[in-house]
Amino acid sequence: MNRKSSISMGPGAASLTLVFVMLTISVLGMLSLLTSRNERRLGERSALVIEDIYQLNSEAEYIYGCIDGVLAGCEAEAADENAYYALASRRLEDMADALDDDTGIEESEESLSGNAGSTEPYQDVKDLLSGNVAITDFYIEDNFVAWTMEGGGRALELCVEILPSESTPRLKWIQHNLYVTGMEDDLWT
Repeated sequence: MNRKSSISMGPGAASLTLVFVMLTISVLGMLSLLTSRNERRLGERSALVIEDIYQLNSEAEYIYGCIDGVLAGCEAEAADENAYYALASRRLEDMADALDDDTGIEESEESLSGNAGSTEPYQDVKDLLSGNVAITDFYIEDNFVAWTMEGGGRALELCVEILPSESTPRLKWIQHNLYVTGMEDDLWT
């Protein structure tokens, strides 16, 4: 009645265990490799999106500066508040007329003939927007200037308020909204 039960492994059991452990390590290694590759792709896509957003914001700030430059010239030339708003409206309308939906910006006939005052802000904006950012809308309503910029599958809607002359700053941000306008097909493949 004293039986000893012993479990013994056959001669191939150690080899089977070794093969199982090696397969497990190989599968975990492959999963690590796939995960790191996917994270690299995600990082590259994120960098592209961030670059596009920063480019839109940078160019929006540059246009803000151009508008501020136009207002500074108007402030220096205007005799009173009404003349300031009238001159600013006229010059900003010239700037709005210079914007073209297809090519980003073109100089208007008035700015080429010298009737619109300084053409320098228009040329600066034209030089700046020669890349992949386009202004699709630019308009003036009362003492507000609004524009929309598109690039990289995103749109930035902006609006500034023109403050009274001799105010510092001359403009105040009212709207600065970023929207996704379209998904790039190759971005997700």
